[in-house]
Amino acid sequence: MYYKNMIKLILLLLITVANQSIAKSFNQEEAIYSQPIKFASQNLAKIEEIITRSLHLRSWKVKEKKPNKMIVWLDNYKGYELTIEISYDDSKIYFTPINFKVVDCNRCKAKKKYYETWRLNLRATLASELHKEAMIESLTNPSIRKKWLEKFRTGNEDQKLRSVRYIIELELFDESVLEVIADEVDKNHTRKLSSDETQIYAFYCKALALSKVQQYKTLLVKVKENTPTKKLRSYVKGYLKNYY
Repeated sequence: MYYKNMIKLILLLLITVANQSIAKSFNQEEAIYSQPIKFASQNLAKIEEIITRSLHLRSWKVKEKKPNKMIVWLDNYKGYELTIEISYDDSKIYFTPINFKVVDCNRCKAKKKYYETWRLNLRATLASELHKEAMIESLTNPSIRKKWLEKFRTGNEDQKLRSVRYIIELELFDESVLEVIADEVDKNHTRKLSSDETQIYAFYCKALALSKVQQYKTLLVKVKENTPTKKLRSYVKGYLKNYY
């Protein structure tokens, strides 16, 4: 009997330690997910606009709105309901979890991986939209704008590739940027391109197509019909589907 009780006691201690470890791990993860997003000081109305846009991009809805605060949720999203509070000031956005559950099933256990993924995706989108807004604002400076646009014309291959990937990632389809890219494509698509050049001009064409600006469809059709670079022709053929 003594040994049985000792075994039970040891098992109880092990379970307690394990539960404490799990709780500690969960609290550490919560602390990471709840860290505020920090950014350069912005107008509060602009921040609210960015948050609202980001929510829409990730299928979140605003449940309740107060000054500098929103209660937002995924309402019956893939069978789950996730609610969080977003509050903000002129340089930070804060996240506070409220509720996560399976819809219409109080006894069902909600899967933690969905909870983490959906919150992380919202944070990532908010960070991206804030960065995009900062980039647009910086390009209003004529000196910065001129220097950045010049990379698409005279930068080395690495600079050109990084620059065009950057605008695609941020969906920064600014008119002046697209004009420079279109000009470069128009001037160079009829010559035989090297492998590295093909990659650059393929991304240039991709940026034009993703913008869905109608005037660039004509240029892309011309590239498809006239380029001697087989790979570029194949890429552009696929990009043109963005217009249909």
